[in-house]
Amino acid sequence: MKTLYRNGRLPMSLAVASARVLCVVVAGRCPSSPALAQSAVTSAQIESGGKVYQQWCAGCHNERGFATVLLQRLYNGAEPAILDQRRDLDSGTIGYVVRNGISFMPFFRKTEITNADLADLSAYLTSDPEQRNKASK
Repeated sequence: MKTLYRNGRLPMSLAVASARVLCVVVAGRCPSSPALAQSAVTSAQIESGGKVYQQWCAGCHNERGFATVLLQRLYNGAEPAILDQRRDLDSGTIGYVVRNGISFMPFFRKTEITNADLADLSAYLTSDPEQRNKASK
């Protein structure tokens, strides 16, 4: 019988789907839908989320990062491999992956990335790149 797990972790597509289902079941709706996320996000959150991204994520998710290389292979050009260039991320998926890890990515405890930091990181990664540029100025 084939296992759903690789290296003790769910494959990316299954983990992302699980996060979306969990978001809908637990919350009744996903609070990270683009319409809801954009209306509640402030430039201060985006700026703070950019700092969280630089501290915790950019080392692996930059142009030459290990995670970027793996995502390039996984997506084969269908999606940007650099995380902060993506436009398809939602806060439910981001929260799930940060708290649980995925593939080679470790999980992050609330003592490392607080819930407030995670909310800001989600605001940063789900915002329009043009909005990010305005927030950082």
